[in-house]
Amino acid sequence: MVPDEIRRKRDELALVACNVCWCDDQRLDDENMPGVGPGGDLNPFGWYVVGTTGGGNGVVVRADDPGVYFADHEWDADNTADGVRRALLPLAPSIEEFRRSVVEVDARLDEIG
Repeated sequence: MVPDEIRRKRDELALVACNVCWCDDQRLDDENMPGVGPGGDLNPFGWYVVGTTGGGNGVVVRADDPGVYFADHEWDADNTADGVRRALLPLAPSIEEFRRSVVEVDARLDEIG
């Protein structure tokens, strides 16, 4: 079950027109099922996929972190909270900054994803 705070963040991000395919309610659940990468692997650490960039890569957020991050579908972490955080690539320090710098975010996504 995807927490309400994650759904709220997804709703805010979904207003941003960029190179991310934002998850609707069904895809949000599907992307974060156990066994689905990267969402199902990240969920135990509080991270949730709220959008995809193609090839299975995800844009992820966490309820208690204001930032927006990129998770490669072949991410490699040591299955610890610190390892997961290190494996994620920051896109913006907040949703507001993501909105303000969408051109830079799109360029970064083209570069990494």
